[in-house]
Amino acid sequence: ITMDVDKEINGLSLVGVGSGTTIDHITVNKSDDDCVEAWGGTVNMSNIDVSECTDDHFDIDDGFSGTVTNLNVVQTTGNAGFEMSGTTHATFDGFSILQNASAKEGGIYFKKDGIGGHFLNGTITDNVDDAYGAIYSLSADGVSDTVDAANTSFENITINGTSTGARFTGTSAATLEGKFNKGAGNTPKRTTTLSNSIASDMTLTKDKLWLIDGLVVVENGATLTIEPGTTLAAFDGTGAQTSYMLVDAGGKIIADGTAAEPITFTSTKVAIDGAAPAVGQWGGLTIIGNAGNPQVLPYEVDPSFVAGDTDLADNSGILRYVKILNSGITMDVDKEINGLSLVGVGSGTTIDHITVNKSDDDCVEAWGGTVNMSNIDVSECTDDHFDIDDGFSGTVTNLNVVQTTGNAGFEMSGTTHATFDGFSILQNASAKEGGIYFKKDGIGGHFLNGTITDNVDDAYAAIYSLSADGVSDTVDAANTSFENITINGTSTGARFTGTSDVTLEGKFNEGTGNSY
Repeated sequence: ITMDVDKEINGLSLVGVGSGTTIDHITVNKSDDDCVEAWGGTVNMSNIDVSECTDDHFDIDDGFSGTVTNLNVVQTTGNAGFEMSGTTHATFDGFSILQNASAKEGGIYFKKDGIGGHFLNGTITDNVDDAYGAIYSLSADGVSDTVDAANTSFENITINGTSTGARFTGTSAATLEGKFNKGAGNTPKRTTTLSNSIASDMTLTKDKLWLIDGLVVVENGATLTIEPGTTLAAFDGTGAQTSYMLVDAGGKIIADGTAAEPITFTSTKVAIDGAAPAVGQWGGLTIIGNAGNPQVLPYEVDPSFVAGDTDLADNSGILRYVKILNSGITMDVDKEINGLSLVGVGSGTTIDHITVNKSDDDCVEAWGGTVNMSNIDVSECTDDHFDIDDGFSGTVTNLNVVQTTGNAGFEMSGTTHATFDGFSILQNASAKEGGIYFKKDGIGGHFLNGTITDNVDDAYAAIYSLSADGVSDTVDAANTSFENITINGTSTGARFTGTSDVTLEGKFNEGTGNSY
C-alpha cells in the first residue's frame, strides 16, 4: 500500500534486521510496491521467489550487508529486478532475473552513489528492448561515474535474452562492464574478432572474448601474447570455413597462463551460444617450427605451411596452463586438425600444463620436432589421445590419458623413439589400437614410471604393434626400454599383442621394476 509520497508498505519490509534472524523459502507475489525491501541490517536470506510487483522486486538500501542466496525474480511488471541504493555492497550468490517487462531501471540497478555488490552464480535474462539493459547505473548528478568499483565483482554470471540493446547502460556502464569482463566465468564478454593475419606483435587481454573466424595465422616474425585468464572462441564450420589458429615457422605464441587463470581455447557454441561441449565445434591450435627433419612433410591440412629443419632448439614460444576444448575437424581424408598439432617444433619452446578435451581427432599430435612437454592431460578424443610421428624425439613428462572414446592411448609412427617419463593411461573404452600402439616399422620408445590400466577386453591389449606388412617383427628393439611400468586392469586378454608382441614383452621383462 502507498501511504503517502515515498512512503510505501512493501510485501516484506526489513529495517535494521540482524543476522540472528532466519529468512528462508519466502514467496512474495503481487505487491503494489517492492516485493522485498531491506534498509540496512545484516540478515541473510535464502530461497526467495518474487514476482509481479509494481516497483522493484528486490530492493536493498542504507548499508544492507547480508548475503542473499538463491533469489529468483520473474518480472512481468514493475521496474528493476534488483535495486540498490545508499552506501551498500551486499552479496548475491545464486540468482535468476527473468525480465519479460519493465517500465525502467533494468535487471540490476545501481542507484546513486557508493553502490557496490558481489554477484555470483547468476543469470540475467533481459527480454526487454529499452534503454536500461541488464545492468543499469545512475549517479546522483546523472553524469559522474560513482559506483563503488572496489567492492563490486561478478563471477559465473550469464547475461542473455532477446534484447538487442546494450547489456550495460548508465553513468557507470564502462566500469561495471569492465568488472564483469575481468570476472571468472562470466558470459558474454565484449567480443573482438581476430584478423586472419597477425603480422606484427599483438597482445590479447582477458577483458575481452577473442573470436577466431576462419584461419588465423601468426606470421613469421610476429609474437602473439595472450594474458592469463583469456578466452578465445572459434566459430564452427568445416572445409574452407574451418576456424583454427596456426603459428607459422618464425612466429611465436606466448600463452603463459596460471593455475588460477588458465588460457582457454573453445568454441563460440559453448562460449556464446551456451551449447553443451562436444567434439568438432572448431578446428584447433597448430604450431609450425624450424626443428623438422627429412621425415616431416608439409602440414597435411595446408601444405603451404612447411616446417624448417635448421634449428633443433627453435623457440615457438610458451604454452603453459592452456586448455584446448571441443576441437578437431577433418578437412579431408587423412587431413585432420587436432586439438594441438605440433609440426617440427623445437626444444626452445615451452609446453607445460596443457589440457585437451573432446577433440574430433587426436588430442595432441607431433610430427618430428624436439620440443619437451610436461603435465599433459588428454581425454575424450575420437582418434588417438597422444600421437607422435616422423622422428619426434622430445621427452614427455607426466602425461595423463583418460580414455573413454577413440583408439590408442599413445600412437607412434615414422622412425621415432621418444621418451615418456611419468605417465598414466586409463583405458575404459577403445575402438582399436590398445594402450600404446607401435605403428608400422622402426618404432621405438623409452617408457619410465608409468601405469597402463587396460579395462577393455579386445584384441589390442595394453601394448599393441603392427608392422607395415602386417607380418614382420619390425619394432626398433635397440631403442626400446621399459622401467617401473605397471600394467593392470580388468582385461582378461593378453597384455602384448601384434607383430612384435614377443620382442616387446621381452624388452618389458628385461626392464627393472616392471609388472603385469
